[in-house]
This record gives sequence, C-alpha cells and structure tokens, in this order.
Amino acid sequence: ATMKLPIARSDASMLNLRGLRVAFVNMPIREVAQPNNLPLGPALLAARLERAGADVTIIDLNGYRPVLTEALARVLIASAGERDLYALSGLITTLAWQERAARIIRDIAPRASIVAGGGLSTHFRSAMFKWIPELDAVCHSEGDDVILRIADDVKRGTMERGTVYDGYRSQDLDAFLDIVPSDELR
Repeated sequence: ATMKLPIARSDASMLNLRGLRVAFVNMPIREVAQPNNLPLGPALLAARLERAGADVTIIDLNGYRPVLTEALARVLIASAGERDLYALSGLITTLAWQERAARIIRDIAPRASIVAGGGLSTHFRSAMFKWIPELDAVCHSEGDDVILRIADDVKRGTMERGTVYDGYRSQDLDAFLDIVPSDELR
C-alpha cells in the first residue's frame, strides 16, 4: 500500500477545496442502546474541510439506533446527494456497518472515493482493503491534518486506490494483521 503523510499545518491555510463535496458517515455503536453522543470527531474534521472551502455534510447513522436498518441507512446516505468523497468513521466494533455503508455508497456513487478512518483503520490499516474491497483509502492516526491531504488528493484526482494516509510513520504491521480474523470484529 502507498503511504502518504498529512499536509503541514502551515500549508493548510493555502488549501482551496471549493467545489469538493464531502460526506462523513458516522457509524452506529452500541446498537441496542438509545443514541447519547454527538458525532464530534466527524464534526471536527468537517470544520477543517469547510474552512478550506469544501461542501461538507455529516450522515449520523449512529443517531438512528436502535432502529437503524440497512434500508434506512441507504435512504440517509442517498439523501446527502452524490458526493466526491465519503469518509467512514469507525470504532473497532463498527466493521460490519462499515462494510454495509461502503457497499451502499459504491452503489449510489460509483465514482466517489471512499475512505475509512477511526480506531478500526488506525489499528488494522491495509487489512481494511481485504475486508472492505470498496475502500479507496484508509486513514491511520488522528485525522485532523490527514483529512486535508485526502480531500486535496480527491479534488486533484491523485488519490491512488489502496493508499494508507498516515499522520506519522510507524512500523509495518501488515504481516501481523494478515493473521487477524475479521470475523471476530463483526
């Protein structure tokens, strides 16, 4: 997998993302409980992109639990209109919903870029491409700065499928991650 680092904070103010349409899809957690938290992570990343001129929306699937179904998720995702970039949030317990959301997005917006982030992608990095083949890239580590690089690459048409966007370089764990059974995360 290709590895890309974030845009330096000093360069972020010069970034122009006008015309880029982005949707953050917040995955459901604790599906049997009533929703009790706002999508703060996606909101912070959305603010960074809006500051650079992007048109951003947040699709909060977590807010519809415990009644969320795949059909309702399809309606919610489609209601955002076609986007250039879909960014999936993902705690480690959200693999099954990330798989569903990626399939729905690829069906609705076949040319859009799909990126996964959060704890699941941070921990498993390139293994995510095996589990969710619809993904174009994953984001490792905190997304505050990396989201700007991702969005800029999408706008320029330079995102390479299979890229791991990394906030810092770390040891290559791909060989280790190949032995982790994805069924235990669903």
